[in-house]
Amino acid sequence: MTYESITDRNSGNFTPAGAVQKVFGRPRVIKSITIHHWGVYGQRFAGVVDYLCRPGGKSSAHYIVEDGRVACIVAPRDAAWHSGSDAGNATSVGLELRPEATDGDYATAAELIRELRAAFGDLPLVRHSSWKATACPGKWDLDRLDRLARSSGASGGGTKPAAPPVPAPVKPTPARTTNPAGRPLLDLDGFLGSATISELQHVLGTTVDGIISTGPDGSQLVAELQLYLLSKGHELGKVDGQGLYPNTHGRTIKTRTQVALQRYLGTTPDGVLDAPSAAIEALQRRLNAGTF
Repeated sequence: MTYESITDRNSGNFTPAGAVQKVFGRPRVIKSITIHHWGVYGQRFAGVVDYLCRPGGKSSAHYIVEDGRVACIVAPRDAAWHSGSDAGNATSVGLELRPEATDGDYATAAELIRELRAAFGDLPLVRHSSWKATACPGKWDLDRLDRLARSSGASGGGTKPAAPPVPAPVKPTPARTTNPAGRPLLDLDGFLGSATISELQHVLGTTVDGIISTGPDGSQLVAELQLYLLSKGHELGKVDGQGLYPNTHGRTIKTRTQVALQRYLGTTPDGVLDAPSAAIEALQRRLNAGTF
């Protein structure tokens, strides 16, 4: 690897692999690599990363790429919201490339494509415009990019680069065990249990007791959640502290609060928390990443 690999940024704007069938009507099976450009000359790499990682956003990508740097903000096993197409989101890995498309940009993108093909097979490159009507990916030449990715080096020049030195062994990074606030990570089990409720209470600033209270006055936690969803543009009517129920087998209770939460999390908005629930798994992922 000759580029800087950035893995400490995570976008919450994606659909978990287990929910792809429900959301996009087909399973998460990687069949292609979609080439995008991020649109405007002069935009900075860090600004694009920030935008695609914004909480409550409606777009993302798996990778953002420029000369010498690659940020992975959505794991390829999950579906980033990048193509504008159900089929594209479910079956493709999305690469956002620098619109200037310099030789260095080509070299780094080609190296990443080689690595993705080594992991997932000989994936074809497709233009964003193959999925929806758009000028994206601009001036990027996919034939040139494919040739570079299939060559022994990705420099784009006629001279074969010298073999790189053998790197020293790198000590593996320990697996993360806490969220950004220092609290233990939640199990991604899709169930709204006491640990998940407690973490949501921490985030929303209510009493932390791991319980969703019931009664005529509703729940402080649910009321704060309703206010939060309204602030994100998800209409759900009156703020009454009602309508968020821990999931159980056979539950059929549909609520407007659960519909709004599912829409915010990008899962099927059927208003019911199945056992397990794709929405609750997505919630747990966001709480773990600190991006709810």
